[in-house]
Amino acid sequence: MINPDGYTRQAYYNALNGALAIEVYKEDAPVEEKGDYVVVSIEGRSDSSNNQGFAHEVVVILDIVTVFDSYIDPDKVESYDQQVQDILKPTVQAALDMSGAGFQLVHIQPGTPTYLKEQDSRKYYRKITRYINHIAQR
Repeated sequence: MINPDGYTRQAYYNALNGALAIEVYKEDAPVEEKGDYVVVSIEGRSDSSNNQGFAHEVVVILDIVTVFDSYIDPDKVESYDQQVQDILKPTVQAALDMSGAGFQLVHIQPGTPTYLKEQDSRKYYRKITRYINHIAQR
């Protein structure tokens, strides 16, 4: 059995990086990042294997971070989220190709998003969504 966590994170990164109008990072954004961005990270995994084969549920977190100098415009984060949905939802298997790693992505189940507001010298508005990925190992 192969651990699918890194392959799943990389599949999300490959699908979103360059396809979105903002930067995409794995696990964390650099401190010097000043613009809007998305962070792809793994929250955890459960094993649902049986005598038919290996199966996993990998939870991926997409954290969309928008930055503002004055007032927060929530439509901005929703626009980026819609771009993510347009990439992931229509053709899940094509968007998140894991075939080279010996995995097949069977289903993505998005969870309820969480919205956070933060402020230092600038204002931040974040949308954090958990995606449960049902993965079969070939």
